[in-house]
Order: sequence, then C-alpha cells, then structure tokens
Amino acid sequence: MARSVEGSIDLSPREARYDETKLAVLEEYLARRIDAGVVQGASFLIARRGKVFAHRALGRRSPAADAPALLPDLDGPRPRGSRSWSGTGPGTWSTSSIWRRSSSTGSSPR
Repeated sequence: MARSVEGSIDLSPREARYDETKLAVLEEYLARRIDAGVVQGASFLIARRGKVFAHRALGRRSPAADAPALLPDLDGPRPRGSRSWSGTGPGTWSTSSIWRRSSSTGSSPR
C-alpha cells in the first residue's frame, strides 16, 4: 500500500477536535487509488481556525518506477492567512491535489 509522508502541522487532530479515524479513511482511500494505478499521487492539508492538523502526501512525483516520493512541502511553506471554505464548518479549510498517471507527458495536477 502507498506510504504517506507527513508534512508540518501546528497541532494534532485531537487538539483540533477532529476525528482521527476520518483521516485514516481518507489516507486509506487515496492509497488504494494509487495502488490501483488510477492516480500517481495525492496530497492533502486540513486546518481548523488557521491551524494545520493534517498535511500528508502519498505516491510518487512522476510515473517512473524509480521516481522520488511526492512530498507535502514541495512548493515551500504553506501560505499564511489564505482560506478556502469547505463543507465541514466555519474556520476549516482544506486543499488537496491529485496527480494522474500519464505515459506521455509525465505528471499533471488535477
């Protein structure tokens, strides 16, 4: 199963009053999609009240078998103060990216 790499976080899911089993379900789902070859990699960042409590990446940076792992902090530190709202309630924002496998062009964000 695809292994995840954890990025920097400000507090634990428990401290954010977030059900840790939901993170396990998300990570397991993404790992299954990667292992099935549907996507090459995925990452997610979830925060509550501006504090990050989940930041992980799974899979590889390119379709090549020897490609390095996809890392959560590839593009440097996360922007502070920016928010996008999700359906989980006020003060919570999330970002995610999924990388599809492509034999001709390498990788493309989705």
